[in-house]
Amino acid sequence: MFDGLAQARLCEGQSMRQALDAVLLAYPIEAEREHLRQVILGASEYTKEELEQLLPDLAIAVRILREEEEGTYGTDELLVELSSKRRRT
Repeated sequence: MFDGLAQARLCEGQSMRQALDAVLLAYPIEAEREHLRQVILGASEYTKEELEQLLPDLAIAVRILREEEEGTYGTDELLVELSSKRRRT
């Protein structure tokens, strides 16, 4: 999902570094940004427990990147989106 959000920025003319940095800057927990970078690049994965704990912050990042209004996208919407993508693969 986050790689897709970065790819959208590439299509808008940003460099790979700019696109990845934009995604990371949207993530509200600065101390976790490097781990997110590794996940996006495929060098690491979140455990189920980590993902469950980080869902609210990941939802905030998605909302910010999609430029949606506060309160329009949250954990529930993220879970639905992740579940639907998982079923398609």
